[in-house]
Amino acid sequence: MRAMFRTTFLFLVAAVLTATAPAAAQDGTIAGRVVDQETGQPLGTAQIQVLGTDFGVLAGSDGTFRISVPAGSYSLVSTLVGYSQFRVDGVSVQAGATTEVEL
Repeated sequence: MRAMFRTTFLFLVAAVLTATAPAAAQDGTIAGRVVDQETGQPLGTAQIQVLGTDFGVLAGSDGTFRISVPAGSYSLVSTLVGYSQFRVDGVSVQAGATTEVEL
């Protein structure tokens, strides 16, 4: 009985991992840094939004960010109080890859 339970459990775990692996492989990552265009200083806590989606993050104190998105082409907008909104179009994301962007 115990051996049957163990075999069934291992089978279920393998089935779940196999079913979710292809879905995860469809995502890519947008990574980058938000900086002041004049001084090059990082802009921590800037908000980065992927237009037309619900994806968005706040940059870390060093201005860096990472967003996991499905493969495709996107427009990004960064906003921070005291700065003009900055937009980058045509950010291409490949499945399983990281696209670097500086805002």
